[in-house]
Amino acid sequence: MAVTPFSRSGPFPTGVAADVGYRGGGETMTVRTFTLPEPLPQPNPARRLGSSTPLRLLAIAVGLIAAILLAGTVTAFTVGERRQVLSDLLARAEPLSDSVQELYSELSVADAAASTGFIYGGVEPVEVRERYTTALSEASAAAALASNGMEDDAGRESLLLISRQLPVYAGLIETARANNRLGNPVGSAYLAEASALMQNTLLPAANSLYEATTERVGNEQRMHSGRPWPAIIAVLFAVVVCLAAVPYLARLTGRKINLGVAIAGGTMGVALCWLLVAGLMSSIAATRAVERGIDPLDALTDSRILAQTARSNETLGMVRRSPEEDVQFGPLIDQLREHLDGIDRSVVPNEQLDQVTAVIDEWVESHERITEALLHGDFSAASGIAVDPGIGGSAALFDRLDGELVALIEDSRTNLRDNVDQATRILRGITQGVVLLSAIAVLAVAFGMRNRLREYQ
Repeated sequence: MAVTPFSRSGPFPTGVAADVGYRGGGETMTVRTFTLPEPLPQPNPARRLGSSTPLRLLAIAVGLIAAILLAGTVTAFTVGERRQVLSDLLARAEPLSDSVQELYSELSVADAAASTGFIYGGVEPVEVRERYTTALSEASAAAALASNGMEDDAGRESLLLISRQLPVYAGLIETARANNRLGNPVGSAYLAEASALMQNTLLPAANSLYEATTERVGNEQRMHSGRPWPAIIAVLFAVVVCLAAVPYLARLTGRKINLGVAIAGGTMGVALCWLLVAGLMSSIAATRAVERGIDPLDALTDSRILAQTARSNETLGMVRRSPEEDVQFGPLIDQLREHLDGIDRSVVPNEQLDQVTAVIDEWVESHERITEALLHGDFSAASGIAVDPGIGGSAALFDRLDGELVALIEDSRTNLRDNVDQATRILRGITQGVVLLSAIAVLAVAFGMRNRLREYQ
């Protein structure tokens, strides 16, 4: 039997089918064969899991919470550190600077009072003697207070120098007083030696201390007078992330809005506004502390020292009965005027500065009368003007000037402390407020994302 093959092919649901037939002897035999296609590649389980909606929601929740926690942590650290620095400034740095300023001023007061006492001849008045002894004891007390807070080696060396030389100065003054009572001319020599020790050793050491402590206070204050930018940037980033997540979640879940994430974004937005406004207020208070406290305080303290030094030169010239001995009076007064002219009159009231300037003018006129009397050999008239407690006397005018400067110094220190304290209180509120709002935002994100994740359980 002859067999004739034939074939018929066609589509098959699962592959390619083919009919192969054989004919022979009136009979036909058909065999159907088909070929299966290559199996499709199976997706990676990890990749399929990574593209799943629940895992995306979980990743978004973790990212949002991390951004919010970062904002709260950066704010707490940045603002907290700034508040701690300002608190330390009020508790340690500023009182140390005030102690050094007191030391600087009282040393100069003691020198001026000691020289004034010699003009009377013999025994000086009780009030003049008490002024000297009080200034000397207060200078010693200020040195002791400053030593407790002094941390740098240079400052300790300056304090040690003052502690060693101050008794030497007091001994020279007592020797000069004893000789002056006995009418020995050598008393004026001892007084000049004591004054030279004060002007060339003690006051420069106190001045270096004062400049160092004042510079430290000023630098710390200026360094922390700006806005807390790291905290602002961190909170702004959290706000942007939360707001950007809202429309993305809407597309991912098919919901209009995720209420929890939206609340978190609004909460961090409130935190950002709070941080901006309170940071600005704190910055303004810190800047005022520099402009109305540190800067005028520095100028006024130097002015008082210059006035005390000028008075010491004036009285020393009287003791030696020679106007040539107080050749530094004029230059010292010029420096005093320059310091006062450099003070911002929008910070210190014009009336007070004008009053100080008027007293200086009267003092200069009184000094000119003293110089004229000495040139004519009239020591009695000169000494009368120098120690006259009346309105036109040099002593009375100097006391008025010193009182005005002391009042301005106290006002400047009060402005410094009040503004620093205000800045500190504002910063404390920022830390507490932003941390609280960050916690609320974290809970809102957790609540909002929890509801979406439960839909896939």
